[in-house]
Amino acid sequence: MFDVSRETMARCQALCAQLHAWQQRHNLVSRTSLTQFWHRHMADSAQILPLLPPADAGCIMDLGSGAGFPGLVLALLRPPAASAPIVLVEAQRKKVDFLRHMQAELDAPVRVLHRRVEEVTARDLPHTPAVLVARALKPLPQLLDMTEKFFTRANFALFFKGRSWAKELTLARQCWTMDATAWASITEEAAAILQLRRPRRLH
Repeated sequence: MFDVSRETMARCQALCAQLHAWQQRHNLVSRTSLTQFWHRHMADSAQILPLLPPADAGCIMDLGSGAGFPGLVLALLRPPAASAPIVLVEAQRKKVDFLRHMQAELDAPVRVLHRRVEEVTARDLPHTPAVLVARALKPLPQLLDMTEKFFTRANFALFFKGRSWAKELTLARQCWTMDATAWASITEEAAAILQLRRPRRLH
């Protein structure tokens, strides 16, 4: 499904091996999803690559990165010439430790922030985010509350949403106006990637 170099594939396989090893001591992802690593985590994360702006457009911020999905995967698959690192924001210490271990192990162009999303400020970021990404973090209305401060007129968000994405979007539009595009997920039937621009509160 994705055309990657042999070197990139080796780094992805190293991520798979390390996640399996760490999972024996720490609950980083669900056991069910780990048995479907390449589909549930790698392909699911990688599917937004065509939606990203050019690599020199600015940093990507992965909110609630968990074990690095999608942010760490995007860092492994993006062109090496990307000028800004991908910022991985994660609150749980065990997951932060894993992300920093993988950053060193794979020499990945990421910056790991041990923060709650609500605590992140502009001083924590190397550049204004060009893209905000979040996967399985919060329902859309709460997600917009958390991320409002990061939006500009130029950037956008890519939020991974399950089968209830249309209901979440309807609820969000009771309090927000935004430009929204739903891209069908290639890994989960009826799920979607919501691309959002310029959200504004109605009240």
